Amino acid sequence: MNHWMCMVIMASCVHAAKNSHAQDDAPWERMDYGPFLSAAIEVSPDNIACKGIAIPLDRDGHHAMLFDSAELRWAAGWKGDFVKLKGIVYDGPHGTWPEIDGEAAWFNPPGPGIATGESVSFEDPRAIPYGPLPESLGRFRGIARTGDGVILGYTIGDMMVLEAPGCMVTDELACWLRWISMPRMDQPVHLSIAAVEAGTRLVRGEDCDRLYMDDRLLGLVSICRQADSIDGAGSSTWIRDGRLGVTINPGSDHRFDGCIELTD
Repeated sequence: MNHWMCMVIMASCVHAAKNSHAQDDAPWERMDYGPFLSAAIEVSPDNIACKGIAIPLDRDGHHAMLFDSAELRWAAGWKGDFVKLKGIVYDGPHGTWPEIDGEAAWFNPPGPGIATGESVSFEDPRAIPYGPLPESLGRFRGIARTGDGVILGYTIGDMMVLEAPGCMVTDELACWLRWISMPRMDQPVHLSIAAVEAGTRLVRGEDCDRLYMDDRLLGLVSICRQADSIDGAGSSTWIRDGRLGVTINPGSDHRFDGCIELTD
């Protein structure tokens, strides 16, 4: 073989090996990002959390949830390898951004994840669908560490809301949790839980409600209030305009402390 050809092949092999090693051992992959990662994060090409906060729910990050702090919505919950670190901050290319690294178990469509008042409408009040929601509707206030997790703080109108995500996994089933505290409720609050396919129906039960497509069980949803915040005011689940949602009423104690559970 030609001497120069050998040198070219050897150089190419070394270059390829170095590039492979660089990708596997990239500093942005080795870094410990702690209990959350803030970035614009893609769920799908038409569903990007522009002010995303990705939160791992177990130590290996195999279950995670993505909160959009501009729209006050949970953009997705997924199983996989947390977040694909792409874009100019990480691996260099322009015009791209991090993505969830796995299959979404559920997601919410872009737009507000909250609504208030007697009627339920998640219509986007922003003239341009970027940036925070009007402060009169809701505004993100911050994030704090607690134990191994985080608590998110945001307002709905003048009411402060504290919320923590979680996930329990048993027998290959994942139960996605939203622990919520609203100590001073002054009006009904509507929360978007997940997008659902056309034809999905909700069957109410004593302990939980069931989601069906024809005769196929898709999942379970329930609202659990702490005993000291139960006063008979009631909360309800519903399906409307392609969404599974929850309405929480203030009741006579003007508070809600409890958990919304979604099992896929």
